[in-house]
Amino acid sequence: MEKQTCSICGKKSKKHCGLCKAFTCKKCAHDIGKEFFSFWDPIPEDLTHGYYCNTCFVNKVSPDYNTYCEILNRAKEMDVYFKKKHSKEVRLFKKASSIITVTDWPDYDDMILHMAFLAAKDNYNTIINVETSSRKIHDGSYKIILWSGTAIPANKNISFL
Repeated sequence: MEKQTCSICGKKSKKHCGLCKAFTCKKCAHDIGKEFFSFWDPIPEDLTHGYYCNTCFVNKVSPDYNTYCEILNRAKEMDVYFKKKHSKEVRLFKKASSIITVTDWPDYDDMILHMAFLAAKDNYNTIINVETSSRKIHDGSYKIILWSGTAIPANKNISFL
């Protein structure tokens, strides 16, 4: 049986890189988790593993990781205008021709952030006319609430305001 040692430092290791299958210890690996890229739809195949050696992370994962983090930061800073509260304030915004629709998210805030992420990915800075709805699912003795929503991506021109 082959010894399982880290390919970088030589220490014992039980985990291996998701891409090249080389054994990598905790100190030498990048463990970003399999759920990190949850807003990216569809997730590229190289980003579905979650545990990477330094070489694979720098060469294959890092560019997509940095792009994802930059889009996610823009989505977190995005302005959100709900349809019932802000119907007159959004008249001067440059709207997109497509509507963003997300369905069946277990968390309300993640659902709003996912809509903002999809708008930020297309270089918009605001989502307007946001409508949300929920539905309850009874699974035995548990109740689960799933959230759905629609929004229109828009660019808010600061010079008009």
